[in-house]
Amino acid sequence: MKILLKNPVCLNMFWYGFFKSMGNIIVNMFSPVFFGRAFPDFKSQYAYLNAIALTSLGLTSTLLGGIICDRSEKEKKYRKHS
Repeated sequence: MKILLKNPVCLNMFWYGFFKSMGNIIVNMFSPVFFGRAFPDFKSQYAYLNAIALTSLGLTSTLLGGIICDRSEKEKKYRKHS
């Protein structure tokens, strides 16, 4: 484990995965309850907008996380050369 955490790309991927998982838990567990209680008449609109937001923001966060992890690598020795 120490060897993996010395690699900046692996360390950033670990933190990225942790924060993305925590964000997903918060969005999936608490926001439907809140919006269902606060705005009970707008369930179908919430479901539609939530699906669009999760899809677009999930794609964006995945791409940005990969870019940040790749740019954090200062040395090219960890990267596979083709």
